[in-house]
Amino acid sequence: MTMTLPDFGRDLDTGNGDIDPFGREVIGIEALAQALAARLETPAGSLPDDDEGEYGYDLAEEIGEALTAEQRAAIPGRVRLELEEDERVDRVQVQVIALTEDTVRLSIRVEPVLLGPFRFVVEIGKAATVVLSTTPEEP
Repeated sequence: MTMTLPDFGRDLDTGNGDIDPFGREVIGIEALAQALAARLETPAGSLPDDDEGEYGYDLAEEIGEALTAEQRAAIPGRVRLELEEDERVDRVQVQVIALTEDTVRLSIRVEPVLLGPFRFVVEIGKAATVVLSTTPEEP
C-alpha cells in the first residue's frame, strides 16, 4: 500500500539562504519549512499581492537592536503567530536556541493540517535565512 503525502507545494530550494544554483526543487515538509522560514524574513506588507499587509514578520530587522528581556521573551510568540497564519499549519511551538546581535537560531515544531509533526531549525540573520535541518517526528 502506497501512502500519498499531502501536497505542500513544490519550490526552488532556498534552504541555504539563496536559490539553489542548480535549480534543485524541494517538496513535502522541506518545502513547507522553507516557506515558513521565508515568512520570518519578509517585512509585513511588502508583498505586492498582500492587500491586508498581514504576510511576514521581519525577525532579522529586530536582531542587532538592544533588545530588552521582554522583547526577547516575545520572539517565540510572535514567530508562532506568524507561522500559524499559513493555511497548511495547525499548530507551532517555537524555542529560541541562540540569540546574538547578528543572528537568532530557532527550533520550530510544526503540526501541519494534513501530516504528522516535524521540526526544523532555522538561523535568521541580516545576511541570510538558512534552514539548518528538517526532521519528521512521531505523532
